[in-house]
Amino acid sequence: MPKNTAGGSKHKKGSNSESSTSKKAKKLFENILSDARDGDVPESLHIGKVQKKLGQGRMEVDYIHEERLHTVKALVRGSLSGRGKKDAFVDVGSIVVVVETGMDVGVTHEIMGVLTPAQVKDLREEMDLDPRLFQSEKADGAADGIEFEAPGESGTAPIPEVPEIDIDNI
Repeated sequence: MPKNTAGGSKHKKGSNSESSTSKKAKKLFENILSDARDGDVPESLHIGKVQKKLGQGRMEVDYIHEERLHTVKALVRGSLSGRGKKDAFVDVGSIVVVVETGMDVGVTHEIMGVLTPAQVKDLREEMDLDPRLFQSEKADGAADGIEFEAPGESGTAPIPEVPEIDIDNI
């Protein structure tokens, strides 16, 4: 169906190309960047990397605080889920802004925004972000995935050899 440009009450509805969620994300990043320049970054704000999707808007996020790697389960904020998902899509490997909620029970951390690669570059220039957040491999150097053992290793019973069958004599 063609776009309504003739008039009526709904012809101006889709005219805004930038949604309110992306405006809020830009404003959040500008505030974090200005706080980093002033040296007033709150203790409860962290920059982390999404490691796993857990379902129901929850993610497993790694962030570094006081030279220690912390892994937490963070909830995706309401404005980033549902209709706002298309503007700030959170996926495994995304760099996100994580905030402590201050609650001891239930949701202790919340994902406030997703950073684009250009925003991450600007933030790395202003803040001291640990390079461990930007590594693609695990800390022990192992690649992701399933590792299979060769037959006969680690105490498993060896596979008996099958005699060769001559197909012409059958």
